[in-house]
Amino acid sequence: MKRFLKFLGEYTLSIVILLAGIVLFLLFFYYDFRTYGSPFYLRLSEFLPVSYYLLVFLLVFLFFSVVYLSIMAIRRRLTILEELSKLKTIDSVTKDILKVEDFGEKLKIFGQGIVDFLGVSLVGVFVSAKDGFKVEFVSERNKEKRDYLFSSIEKKPLDATIESFEIFDADCSIVISGKLNAKALNELSEYIEFVRPVLGSARLGISVENKKTKVEELLKKYQVLNKFIIESKALWTYEDIYWKSVSVAVEIFPFASASIIDVSGPQSQWSFAASKNVPNERIAVVKERIKTPEFGENLRLIKEKKSVLHIVNAADYPGWIQVNGYAFSYIGIPIIFDEEVIAVLNIDGYKPYQFYDQDLVFAEALSLTVSTIVEKNKKLEEYNKSSITDPLTGLYNRREFDNRIKVETERAERYSRSLSIMSMDLDHFKQWNDTYGHLEGDRLLKEFSDIIRKSIRNTDIPFRVGGDEFMILLPETDIVQARNTAHRISKLVKSSNFDEKVKVAASIGLAEYKLEPIQDFQKRVDKALYKAKSYSSGRVFTAK
Repeated sequence: MKRFLKFLGEYTLSIVILLAGIVLFLLFFYYDFRTYGSPFYLRLSEFLPVSYYLLVFLLVFLFFSVVYLSIMAIRRRLTILEELSKLKTIDSVTKDILKVEDFGEKLKIFGQGIVDFLGVSLVGVFVSAKDGFKVEFVSERNKEKRDYLFSSIEKKPLDATIESFEIFDADCSIVISGKLNAKALNELSEYIEFVRPVLGSARLGISVENKKTKVEELLKKYQVLNKFIIESKALWTYEDIYWKSVSVAVEIFPFASASIIDVSGPQSQWSFAASKNVPNERIAVVKERIKTPEFGENLRLIKEKKSVLHIVNAADYPGWIQVNGYAFSYIGIPIIFDEEVIAVLNIDGYKPYQFYDQDLVFAEALSLTVSTIVEKNKKLEEYNKSSITDPLTGLYNRREFDNRIKVETERAERYSRSLSIMSMDLDHFKQWNDTYGHLEGDRLLKEFSDIIRKSIRNTDIPFRVGGDEFMILLPETDIVQARNTAHRISKLVKSSNFDEKVKVAASIGLAEYKLEPIQDFQKRVDKALYKAKSYSSGRVFTAK
């Protein structure tokens, strides 16, 4: 059957000519018989001998035979020349491949060979291996045609021919614009089978080295993540975490840029938080458009799904910002705290189809790492704050007072600076609680704390040390300046008119540091407060 089909394929033209001659003869015979009622050769025999007609028939037969044989000879010669040309192409391609060492250059020769071998114009060769090695060849420089070939790998359009094959650990795809017929497909298969062993030997030569290099790259990336986690034991702010995250990201993805956008609130509050290797013009455009409705479709999707987003060709994505005509591949990494996406780490590739499955694994790991660091630091911040602050008033507590007084007295002594301390007590606070209850007592303490904050400088440090007792450390402040601050607080308390029935006032004791033991310093201010309370309500007394 195969031989018969091959015979038909080779002698199609000859068979068509022969059949056409037979059909024409039959049509002539039919027309002549209908017209004269007898075959033409019987009528002609009345005038010429039959041998003459046989001779004419033989000559006509010989003529057509010569024509037929000539056509077949020419066709066979053309076929042989075409085959020789293709063999020369294959021979030239294999020799050129063996001359170069770089696998990418070998693939370019391989791709150009397809153009010459099949006589097509638009060809793309794409190679992507599990170890991340990738090279592409495109016969056209036109951007639209190149993008068409790129997208054909994923979309597989009906007007393209896609042929796949393997070279050791590499998966290869050949994309040709237009549908090839059966003959061209067979020729393409033959070309691949001829050239693949040469490509394979080249690939084998670099495969072992690639695997070794790739293992080293993977180890390096894991070490970067591990170092990031270890360093995060220090208490960082959000800003510290974000800047460190983009630096780590470009170490893990060295062929990309990284940025973080804070999406913790509504879009009207989004902000550009940090970046690494991002062009200034792109940053400017993002900051300009970040709060517009058409911006951030990818960010909204990440917030909704709370998962990594991979875009193979950002040029096809709605709302994507393009600067200088560049299109990127993209990985969006959510940073999650308290089950909500508070920021997105953006990884922009420099060309489409740049990221692999392995990169997505590292993206997931980076998302988990950064989210864990954010959560840990937030909890540490809350814990530290709760351990040194009074939950009712928000002022520092007694524990922090004991720490700070040591620090401030040492500083005052080392640099010969002034340091004063203020001790305060609310007069009639017990009567207030007995009259209105403890909830109102708490409200009074909060309002008194607000008065303290309004009356002191940013460098002054207020504390609630227990009940209605408050302390203030005043660095760089002598006793005269401290007395002015105390009188300011006392007047504000008296003018606040908390209640007509219970007159609330603040008794205040003051002391200036005299290079003495801390216990003596505290005893002097306690005695000053006791003296102030013993005289009358709302007095200020200075220790000697």
